[in-house]
Amino acid sequence: MVQMTDAAIGSLGAFAPLPPLRTPEDILSDALPVMDPPSRITVTDAAERYIRVQAQGAWQSYDRSVTPYMVEPSDITQSRRFKTVVFVGPSQSGKTMMLQTTALHAPICDPNPILIVHMSKSDRDKWVEEKLNPLIQNSPVIRDRLGRARDDDTFSRKRFRGMRLTIGYPTPTMLSGGTYKMVLFTDYDHHPAVLGGKDNPEGTPYRMGLQRVKSYLSRGLVLVESSPAYQVIDPSWRPSPTAPHEMPPVGGGIVPLYNQGTRARWH
Repeated sequence: MVQMTDAAIGSLGAFAPLPPLRTPEDILSDALPVMDPPSRITVTDAAERYIRVQAQGAWQSYDRSVTPYMVEPSDITQSRRFKTVVFVGPSQSGKTMMLQTTALHAPICDPNPILIVHMSKSDRDKWVEEKLNPLIQNSPVIRDRLGRARDDDTFSRKRFRGMRLTIGYPTPTMLSGGTYKMVLFTDYDHHPAVLGGKDNPEGTPYRMGLQRVKSYLSRGLVLVESSPAYQVIDPSWRPSPTAPHEMPPVGGGIVPLYNQGTRARWH
């Protein structure tokens, strides 16, 4: 801190010293990566190159062989053929890691605005503090792309070079505004079934998230992951021979979204 005094008026107060001046060359070199074209690299390949994960008390390189069933769902998020990727799986099966590697593929390979929607504000804050922040700080390439300003690294926003990663929770306000290339829902079956008031429902979180990616046309995508939590409506239901992978009818959540898709399974 610097203390300035004046004999006539006394102390003038204290303030931090100014940061060093930046040259035009420094500013230009900082901005040039924003103009890089998207890297033609899959989510899984990028994760193995750039992301480090905690395993057995140490931070190690990401290894796709630990959860091989996550490779296709992760990589398909970069496809223009699909508007939604839905992953249904048990707890502790790597679903959140798939969401993290998909979200962090953007600052490395294809900077574009991303929105992650968690279950609630308190769950969002806990997840960012315990999961996302350590992952970023222990992955040097990703950490170097994170902004250094005070507002660049908060619970609700990570401002990377050339893009913004927003982390929110399911409210009408959060899903009624903004344009994103991807909207990622985690633990979807613990989100409200419908957002909005009783007299003016605005839609399911998934449907509202789908509207946020429309500006990106075929590049926009919604990722939904969750363990199924809704009760089966008809216990006597059995899958038909023409749709052997179809799941039983439930009252809401991720299962109806899964049944609307290709219904791929890992064998």
